Amino acid sequence: MGMSLEKVSSFAPLPIRVMAGIAFIIHGLPKFENIQGPQGLLGSVGMPPELALPIALLEVIGGIALILGIFTRITAILFAIEMALVTLIIKSGNGFTGPQGFEIDLC
Repeated sequence: MGMSLEKVSSFAPLPIRVMAGIAFIIHGLPKFENIQGPQGLLGSVGMPPELALPIALLEVIGGIALILGIFTRITAILFAIEMALVTLIIKSGNGFTGPQGFEIDLC
């Protein structure tokens, strides 16, 4: 007998979790190589530069957690807060689209 639709659909979030996890890891790892860069960026927008390390840790450890499917709700909430703050504090001056926009410009 085949798997029921309910069992198969329970795996639907898996590719999204894996892709998001990989994306956060890819963005987090370089922060460890040059922590001064993110610290400078945070300081330039009025945020505490000391947040660079916790942000890098969140992105890498949270990305791994998403891929493994552990602590997904907590991780998702922390990522949502991080991305909302990045959008509001760092990207807001660049407008919604354009060369330095919110990274959604498809052109």
